[in-house]
Amino acid sequence: MKKLILLLLTLFCFQLVEAKYVKFSVDMTGQVVSPNGVHLSGDFQTLAGYSGGNWQSATTPMLQEGTKDIYSVTVKIPAFAKYEYKFVNGDLFYESEFVPEPSRVGYDFNDNRWIYVDSLGNDTMTIGAIMFGGNAPQGKKLLRVKVNLKQAGGISAKGVHVAGDFQGWDPATTRLYSFVNNLFEIIVYTDSTTNYEYKFYNGYNTTNTEVVPTTCAQNGNRAIKVITDTVLQEICFSGCSLCSTTGFQTRNATNNAISIEPNPFTSHTLIKLSPNEVFEISMYDLNGKCIQNPGTKAGVFILERGAAPNGLYFIKATNQSGVTHFTKIVIN
Repeated sequence: MKKLILLLLTLFCFQLVEAKYVKFSVDMTGQVVSPNGVHLSGDFQTLAGYSGGNWQSATTPMLQEGTKDIYSVTVKIPAFAKYEYKFVNGDLFYESEFVPEPSRVGYDFNDNRWIYVDSLGNDTMTIGAIMFGGNAPQGKKLLRVKVNLKQAGGISAKGVHVAGDFQGWDPATTRLYSFVNNLFEIIVYTDSTTNYEYKFYNGYNTTNTEVVPTTCAQNGNRAIKVITDTVLQEICFSGCSLCSTTGFQTRNATNNAISIEPNPFTSHTLIKLSPNEVFEISMYDLNGKCIQNPGTKAGVFILERGAAPNGLYFIKATNQSGVTHFTKIVIN
């Protein structure tokens, strides 16, 4: 009998530890709020103790916070899980918000919002207050980062994390979720027109950090300037491109074959290539996105800035033998 009681207590404590409080908030500014109220609908309603099952549009009311346009509800659900949800202006499912594409699950035509609950603690994880039918809280921008660990030599049992300026450089607090094999991602909300540096971690401490190649690094980190809601392309862990390509982790990577003058430049610059060789030239931003592809070049040619904003970029030059060279350029 004592053993049974001990087992039950152990299971009870385990359930408590696994639980996580999550506060969902929505900003109804600009909306005509239904007289039937604002509700939350998702795939966790049963786990949170609401009757009628999941994806019910009338069983989880959100309460107005004072006289503000913000409505919220706090639920207690298991940690270390991905959840999907929508806000409802009313109590009927057809009154659910239309979720913008950057905020959607985005796989198998799924148009729900999603979160990953990553903490065992009983503190409260706050979501929002997201604009109804929008991507982020007022004054914030959505940033969705993605990393592929296909070439990382295994995935840590402690999870894949990101740390950066947007969350205090804590590698243990922002865990990514994988919808498909090896590809991990997360949505965070940032200030606009702000430069952020960040890194991915295969685990959750500084010894598990990736090594960002110098060709796409800023102060040894990845970097992004958030101007609008941004969904970044997937990047290879410790790489500058997709894992499915050789990308920038190629043999004999040097910049000896490329000379740029002036550098920095404003409107255009002169690129000199190693003599007696033909190169395929591309220009990339710090996130590994190709923004120019001048094509096959030899000798000396002029590179125009085009529509590229001020910032740090790099040139990739691959010769006919498959050897790739890099050099950084700055536009100001």
